[in-house]
Amino acid sequence: KSGALGSGMRIHGYVLENGIKLDRAIGTALVDMYAKCGEIDCAATVFSNMRHKDILSWTAMIQGWAVHGRFQQAILCFREMMYSGEKPDDVVF
Repeated sequence: KSGALGSGMRIHGYVLENGIKLDRAIGTALVDMYAKCGEIDCAATVFSNMRHKDILSWTAMIQGWAVHGRFQQAILCFREMMYSGEKPDDVVF
């Protein structure tokens, strides 16, 4: 793989291989990168493996689902965000 996706995958691999904690910043960046590169299922896997999520994490995942036409998943993700106690901001709502 080349370009942004290849670079992002190498960074993700480095994170995994070196036991780097998948914190909110790294996780959100990976979710956003995978979604923007068309790898929405990879984005969802990273998102589900994130222990702690903030509004940016949720927004990246919801937008990823929506951009790829997976509106049911976007709605389900939004509901999950609401149940988690995270409040939507102007971007999400």
